Amino acid sequence: MPMSHRIVALCLFACCWQAGWAQNDSLQTVPPSPEPQARTAAPAPYIEDIGSNPFSPAEAAKRSAVLPGWGQVYNKKYWKVPVIYAALGAIAYGIYWNNSYYQYYDNLYKQAILNGNPNQLDLNRTRYLRTFTRRNKELLILVGILTYGLNIADAIVDAHLAGFDFSDDISLRLSPHIEPLPHTHGIWAKGVTFTFRF
Repeated sequence: MPMSHRIVALCLFACCWQAGWAQNDSLQTVPPSPEPQARTAAPAPYIEDIGSNPFSPAEAAKRSAVLPGWGQVYNKKYWKVPVIYAALGAIAYGIYWNNSYYQYYDNLYKQAILNGNPNQLDLNRTRYLRTFTRRNKELLILVGILTYGLNIADAIVDAHLAGFDFSDDISLRLSPHIEPLPHTHGIWAKGVTFTFRF
């Protein structure tokens, strides 16, 4: 793996790792420190409980960064783990396949150049196939890094939405609406009524 790919992978990993640390709760209150005077302290501000979230997004991000799929297991979304590993496995196989053919065409091209092309190979075609397989391998490495990042992002989003209320009380209804316009003598207004109930 070239040095530039290692640096890009390391930077991406560091950014994804830091994204999990940034998910800490900023609404926590600190109790006032005791004062030596006999003054009464002001009551702490009331923070409404928006909903109970049983999972920590930071913990889900850390787990998914360490081992892909571990954050999904933490969020109890077990069905996503085989999907993640199938995607990563297919990408890994594609990298292996393209790398093996790249090595083959690279050796073939180098031997033809060094030995004066005794087999009368089409050097342009061999050079094209070598470049094609190398490019596909590098693209699959980028897709693998993206898939790894999406695994972490999915774990964070699932942890955030774990306490979200998906009740049946939320609805949106569309209905046609016709009514006479005031002071127009028989002109009717046509439109759509949006009724949002929550």
